[in-house]
Amino acid sequence: MTVLLSGEGADEVFGGYARFASSHLPIQSGDPVETFIRATQFQPASKLAKLRPSVDLAPALARRAALFHEGRGDHLSNCLKYEMQTFLVDLLIRQDKMTMAHGVENRVPFLDRRVVDFARSLPAEHLVGDTTKIVVKELARRTFDDAFVFRPKGAFNLPLSQYFRSAAFTELMEDRLMPGIRHRGLVSEPAVRELWRRSTSAPALTEVFWIPVALELWAQSLVKVVD
Repeated sequence: MTVLLSGEGADEVFGGYARFASSHLPIQSGDPVETFIRATQFQPASKLAKLRPSVDLAPALARRAALFHEGRGDHLSNCLKYEMQTFLVDLLIRQDKMTMAHGVENRVPFLDRRVVDFARSLPAEHLVGDTTKIVVKELARRTFDDAFVFRPKGAFNLPLSQYFRSAAFTELMEDRLMPGIRHRGLVSEPAVRELWRRSTSAPALTEVFWIPVALELWAQSLVKVVD
């Protein structure tokens, strides 16, 4: 198999994430634009403050807000446009690198220009409401049963919890990563150790812990650490 068809882009174009439905609710607390932008903030603010106490997200939020306000439609339409310019870009780059690494061509029919133009012309009630991606699901119901069409979203998660408990990862952390984290000073070494300890028994923290680990691995691929 050399060519694949992927559903990538359907959520961003047709409003498939829960945050789109939330953005369409008539009553929201706080700034709805900042609330939507922070919905894709991968590192919770409380955890980020412990890992990097000096962090200031205000400039990044301001840049993202400026991008959001380039939209000229209603709030949901601006949310969709913003998502296509931010979150979707990272997804497509990741997918392209994964497929190209194995010599596979990937196609994204939901991002055909005519499909995107059609989606952008739809009123909000055809995209989100009691459910998400309404028009896509209604079309799918012509072929598939409701149990399939309305099944919960499923992720393709890595088995991080098992890996973090392995002897190989412990050796990697102690011999390479923790010295690098301490030397580089980008994040707090004690905070990383605490996340490591807690992540082995708290699955919700595994991806939070993975961020400083991946950051250090990336840094070491570019800069040699001298301890």
